[in-house]
Amino acid sequence: MNQKEFKFLVLNTKADWQKCQPENLHISDEGLQLKPGYQFVFESQIFDKQFFGQLEAVDLGVDDFSQLYLLNTKERRIWLFDSEQKYLEPVAYLDALLGKPTNIAFSKSTIYVADESEVIEQVAGDTIQSRIYAFSRFNWQIRWVVTLPENVKVVDLAAHTTDGTVYALLDCGEQVVAKYAPSGQRIETTRFTRDNNDTVHPTAIALGSNGTVYVLYSRKNNEKNNEKVVRFDSNGISTWIIFRQLREQVLVPEEIEPSGLAVDSQGNVYIGDKRSLKEGEEEDRFIFRCPPSGGTVEPVLAYRGAVHKMICVGDRLFIFNSEKQTVNVLRREQQFLRQKRQELPTGSFTRVFDSTMPGQQWHKLILEREIPQNTQIKVYYSITDSKWQPGAYFEPLINPGDALIRGDRENPSPRGRYLHLKVEFIGTEHKTPILKNLRVVFPRLSYLRYLPAVYQEDETSRDFLERFLSLFETFLGNLEGQIDHIVRYFDADVVGEEFLPWLSTWLAIATDDNWTQEQLRNLIRKAPQLYKQRGTREGIAATVELFTGDRPLIIEYFQLEESNQNNQVNAILKKEYFEDNELFRFWVLLSPFQVNNEIELQTIQRLVEADTPAYTEARIKLLQPWISLDKESYLGFNSCVFEPSLQLDMGGAISQENILTDIEEFGQLERRSRIGLDTKLN
Repeated sequence: MNQKEFKFLVLNTKADWQKCQPENLHISDEGLQLKPGYQFVFESQIFDKQFFGQLEAVDLGVDDFSQLYLLNTKERRIWLFDSEQKYLEPVAYLDALLGKPTNIAFSKSTIYVADESEVIEQVAGDTIQSRIYAFSRFNWQIRWVVTLPENVKVVDLAAHTTDGTVYALLDCGEQVVAKYAPSGQRIETTRFTRDNNDTVHPTAIALGSNGTVYVLYSRKNNEKNNEKVVRFDSNGISTWIIFRQLREQVLVPEEIEPSGLAVDSQGNVYIGDKRSLKEGEEEDRFIFRCPPSGGTVEPVLAYRGAVHKMICVGDRLFIFNSEKQTVNVLRREQQFLRQKRQELPTGSFTRVFDSTMPGQQWHKLILEREIPQNTQIKVYYSITDSKWQPGAYFEPLINPGDALIRGDRENPSPRGRYLHLKVEFIGTEHKTPILKNLRVVFPRLSYLRYLPAVYQEDETSRDFLERFLSLFETFLGNLEGQIDHIVRYFDADVVGEEFLPWLSTWLAIATDDNWTQEQLRNLIRKAPQLYKQRGTREGIAATVELFTGDRPLIIEYFQLEESNQNNQVNAILKKEYFEDNELFRFWVLLSPFQVNNEIELQTIQRLVEADTPAYTEARIKLLQPWISLDKESYLGFNSCVFEPSLQLDMGGAISQENILTDIEEFGQLERRSRIGLDTKLN
C-alpha cells in the first residue's frame, strides 16, 4: 500500500498539545501526562512521651536537621531532642530567668521564647507582664529582651529561619502581630491591623514566602461561624479561608475546631483540628490543605488526630499533639493529582480535526504512548459535518496503538468532515500514562479494495474482513515505513539503542556491556578519525578518553632518552618503569578515579591492546590518590596542593558543649571581650 495515498494530521509538539486545552495534564518534552503535584505521606512518629515521661512540652521549634527544641513550662527549661539518635537532653535552664514560658520559635542562630510574669500590685490589682527573649543558639546567652505593654500576651511565635525576623501574635492591642528585627528593634508597620470582631481571637501564626503572614482566628464562647484564616501581604489584608463557607459546602466537619497553622514552600496552607472526641467515637480529625489560590480545602489523609501546632521545614510537616505529647512527621512526595471527587488521578483533552472534505471516511488512529501497569488511555471520538456539534461519542478505545476508526451497529461506517476527539488519562498516585504522538490517518483505504467486489457487497462481512485485513496492513505498513526511513539506521546520532551494537560491527568496533549508549555513539562517530591514528600514542590516548572521559598519561622510553630535563628525574622514572631497559614498552597511567571498578579496567586493557603495535608492549597502571615523594606523584594528575581546612569525616559528630567557630556578636565575659574589636555595647 502506497503511504502517499494517505493524509495525516499529527499532534506531537508542545504547541499542538497546548491548543488541545488539557485539563489536569502536564505538557513536557516527553509528551503529555497527568499533572504532577505533591502530597504528604506519613513518615514516622519521632517523639512519644512514653519514652520520656518526665517531659511535658507546651510548644516546640524545629531546626533544619529535624532536631526538636521542646519548651517545658512547669520546669521552665528547654529540651533538645535529636530525632536521629533518639536522644533527649536539657540545653537551657531558665527557672531563674523566666516566670511562665509559653512559646518558642527557631531561627538559624537564635531561639526566641515568650514569657508571662505575674506582677502583684497592691492597689490596681495583679497584672501580666510579657516579654520576648532572644537566646543565642550556640551558647544560650541572652541577645536581647523585649518587654510588651501590660496585660498583652503572646499567643504564638514564628521566626524566619534565615534572616531571624520574629513575629509575635498578640491577644490584644491595635496590632495583631508585632514584628521584630534580629537585633530586637520593633519594626513598625500598619498592615497588621487587628480585626475588631469580638467573637474570634487569634490563635496561630505562620510565615509564607516574600513576607506573607497568615493568622488563624478561632472561636470564642462556642461561636463557630466566624472562624477564618487571614493573610497579610504587601497588597493588604485578605480573608483566605472562611470556615462557615466550608461547613456549608461540607468540606470540613461541622464541629471542627481549627488549630495549628503552617505554610509550605509552594504556598499551601495547612490547618489542623483539635476538637475533643467522645469515648468510642471514630477518629475523624484531619489536617486540611488550602491551595495557594485560597478559598477551599481538602483533607490530608496521611494523618488523623488532634493538632495543636504544625511546623513545615523543607519537605516535612511536623505535627505536635500536646495532649498525647507526640510529634509526628509527614513527608512530601510527588504524586499525580486527583481532581475533585475522583478516586484516581485523571486528566483529559479534546481536539477537533478537520479533513476539509464533507462526508470524509476517517481511516485510523495511531498513538505512540507508554502505558504503565494499572494505567489507561481512553480515546472517545465522534464524526460529524459540524465543527461545533460533536454529537454522541462512540464506544471508547482502550489503550489503542494502531486502531481503525469505526462506528457502531446503527452507524458502522460514519462519515463527516470533522473528527471530534476526546482523550482521557487514568493513572495512579505514582504512575501516569504518557502520550508522545497522536496521528490521525484519512481517507479510508484498506487491503479490502484489492479483493474482488463480491467481498464488499455484504456490510457485515465487509466490516469484519476490513478489520481482519487491518492486522496485516498495520504490520506491513510499519515495515514499509521502516524501509522508507532506513537511512536512520546508519546514523549514530538517531539510530535506536537496540541497533547501536549492530551499527558498530559495520566499523569493526568490538564493545562490551560496559559501554554506555552515549559512549558508543561517540565511538562510532569518531571511528574514522581513530582508525587514522591507530597504533599511535595520540590514538590510544583518544580511545581511552572516549571511554573514561579523561585523557591518560602515556610514558615511552624514548621520552626519557631525548628529554633535556633533570637527569635525576629521568633516572627515577627509568627505575620505576623501565628498570630492565625494555625499549619497546610504554605505560598508560590512569588518574585515581578514572575507572570505577576492575571490569572497567579490564575494558581499557582490551582497548589499549587492540591499538598497540605488534612490536611493542603496553602496560596500564592506576595511580593512587596521594603524594609520595620520589614515587608516582604527578601534580595536577593524581596529586594536588591546597590549603588545609577543618572537616569532619562521614559519621563524625561533635557534642553539644563544643564550639568550632564562635560567631557571637555580643559581649561574652572572659572571652572575646575587646571593646571596639569583637564586643559591642548596646
